[in-house]
Amino acid sequence: MRKRYVLLVLAVAVGLALLAVERYTTELVTAATPVTSLEPNYYGKQLQHRRYDADGQLQQMLSADGSRHIPSLSETRLENPVITTQTDPQQHWQVSAQSGRIMDTDSQVELSQQVEVRSLATAAENADTFSITTSLLLYQPASATASTSEPVIIRHGNNITHATGMTLDIKRQHLDLQAHVSTRYVQ
Repeated sequence: MRKRYVLLVLAVAVGLALLAVERYTTELVTAATPVTSLEPNYYGKQLQHRRYDADGQLQQMLSADGSRHIPSLSETRLENPVITTQTDPQQHWQVSAQSGRIMDTDSQVELSQQVEVRSLATAAENADTFSITTSLLLYQPASATASTSEPVIIRHGNNITHATGMTLDIKRQHLDLQAHVSTRYVQ
């Protein structure tokens, strides 16, 4: 009878030891891998944001079909964002994409998926429009500059230019192409 009690006490001791080891290893794994939630804390529909200059003239307008703020990533994600910039009364530019994001720490807009920068012709112009397409673009609203290190395709009328990387200063209407530039010019 004594042997049974000793065996029972020994089994309970081994069980408690295994339980202690299980708790210890579970705490180590849980503490080492923090869980971040990608759940938004707010949603928006039909976003409209306007930026005016010191004289009260409209400079830029950002619109999007929807927006979601994700606090764990400190960013706002945009659906179908469109940025319209007016450099002077006759020149308008439009930057559009399928998705975008704005970090909480700055106002830079990162646009991705079918990004297009297009000059919008006014009623007085009959000229062909100018467009740039790429897969990723960083847009700085304060300086109205757009840049990418990805391949770009530039179309103006029947002319097509391919390049890798570019910087576009919309206010000055100045375009710098970085590498691998090739142009097909059609009269």
